[in-house]
Amino acid sequence: MWAAWKAATDAVAGETLPFSAEVVYNLADKMTDIYEGNNGFYKAKKKYDLCTGLGVPNAGFTAAWLEENGVKYDPTAASKTSTS
Repeated sequence: MWAAWKAATDAVAGETLPFSAEVVYNLADKMTDIYEGNNGFYKAKKKYDLCTGLGVPNAGFTAAWLEENGVKYDPTAASKTSTS
């Protein structure tokens, strides 16, 4: 799932954006947290857990990620403008 998300954000940016775990963790509050269920070994809970990690990227996280990398994206315009 993360590989597909990364490929999509790179396509929007028109270039390969750097992937930084630090940025992902800094933007984690913008992800959709999955806090119910289990994977047979671990139970999901609020915030980070061994079952679902930080959660899944959503539109807010994606917009913040692109902005962090200098790409202003307006999905209604289906285009990008550089902020740098």
